[in-house]
Amino acid sequence: MHNHPPQYWNQSYTTTHIMKTKVLMLHRIFASYRRPIYDKLAENYDYLLIHGNKDTTINQSVTPYSKVIKSWQYNSNPTNVFFESFSTLFKFKPKVFIHELAIGMLTMLPMYVCCKLMGVKFILYSHGYNRLYGFHPPSSWADKYRVFLMKLADATIIYTHKDRKMLGEYANINKIFVAQNTLDTTQLKVIKKELEKEGRIQIKQRLGLTHTYNLTFIGRIIDEKMPEKILEVFDILQQKMPNQIGIHFVGGGDVEALKRTVEEKKWENDVLFHGAIYDDQHTGAFLYASDMMLIPGSLGLAINHAFMFDCPIISFDKCGNIPFHGPELDYVVENETGFLIPDLSVKKMAEKLMAYLLNEPMQMEMKKHIQDKMNTQLTIDNMVLGFTDAVDFALNKSKRSDIVSPNLHKVA
Repeated sequence: MHNHPPQYWNQSYTTTHIMKTKVLMLHRIFASYRRPIYDKLAENYDYLLIHGNKDTTINQSVTPYSKVIKSWQYNSNPTNVFFESFSTLFKFKPKVFIHELAIGMLTMLPMYVCCKLMGVKFILYSHGYNRLYGFHPPSSWADKYRVFLMKLADATIIYTHKDRKMLGEYANINKIFVAQNTLDTTQLKVIKKELEKEGRIQIKQRLGLTHTYNLTFIGRIIDEKMPEKILEVFDILQQKMPNQIGIHFVGGGDVEALKRTVEEKKWENDVLFHGAIYDDQHTGAFLYASDMMLIPGSLGLAINHAFMFDCPIISFDKCGNIPFHGPELDYVVENETGFLIPDLSVKKMAEKLMAYLLNEPMQMEMKKHIQDKMNTQLTIDNMVLGFTDAVDFALNKSKRSDIVSPNLHKVA
C-alpha cells in the first residue's frame, strides 16, 4: 500500500469539481472490491476518501480521490482505532461527511461534534450492528450506543432492507438508507456476454470439466468457509451418483488436510484443486460452467459473484452463530436463487443437491430468478443510489427516504 498520490491536493484537481457537492468519507481501509462503487461517487461528487494503511489480506487500492491518513490502533481488534482525520476535515471543508459506523473507532463522536460546529452533514455507513452477536438494544450497551449514534446522525447507510426494518424499530427509519452490497456488475456483465457467446459446452471443454455436473467453491480456503463439509457431502453424492459429479476448489489457503482426504478416498479425478485465481474472466468461466456454487460456511460477496454468472448458491443456514454469514445472505432466497440447509446437516445438503441436479426445469427457473435479482436489485448503480439518496436527504434535498427511493421497502 502506498501513500495517496500528491495530485489530489493540486488546484487543477479540485477546480474541476468546484460545482459538485463536496463529500468526505472515512473508512478503515480502501478495499479494492469497493473501488467501482467509490469511482461512481467520485463521478457524482467532489469526493475524497480518507483511510488507514493497515496490512491485511484484503487487496487495497490507491486512486486520485483517496488519501492515507495516520491512525493508531489501541488494541488487537482492527476496529479499535483512532484516525487523525480532523486536519483533512478542516482543509477539505465538505458539505457531507460519511463515517464508518464501528463503535471501536474513537474518531466518531469528536468528528460528529466538529461537523456540527462546521455545519457539515454527518452520515454513518456500515452493517449497522455486529452480525456475529445480533442486534439487542434492550440488553446490549454496544447496541444502545449504536442506536444513540444513528439518532445523532443526519442519515445512516446499511446493506439490506431486512436490517433497515430491524434498525428502524429503534431509530428513525426515514433516516436509514439501503445500499445493497455488490460487485462491479458493469464489468462482470461484459465478461458474462463473452461467455454466453462462447457457450457453456465449449467453456467446460476449455476448462477441462469432464463431469456431468460440477460444483464449485471459490474463495479463500479457511475454517470459516467449512471446506471439509464439501468432502463429506461429496462422499454421499459419490455413493448415489458415482463418477457424475466434479468438485472444484478455486482459491488458496489451507488445502493440505483436504488433499490428504482426497488421496485417501482416491478421489483425485473428481475433486480438483485449481489454486488461487484472481482473473475475473477465469473465475467467471468456472461459475458459468458450474451447476452450483457450494460454500458450506461463511458467505459474503461470493454470492454476488456466483449470481453474476447465473450460478445458484447452496450453504448452511445459521445454527447459532455458525456459519457467520455476511449481509449478502439475504440475497439467497430459498428455491429461487439457492438453498440454505438447516441444522448443519450434510445429509440434507446432499439430498437437496441431488434433487436439484436432476431437475432441469427447476434449474432454468432459478437462473431466471437470479438474473432478475442481478438486473434489478444488485447492480452497482443501485448501490450507489443508496449513498446518493442518503446525501440528498441529509442536505434536505428530499424530505422522506421512501419518496427518494420508491423501492426502498422492497425486500431483497
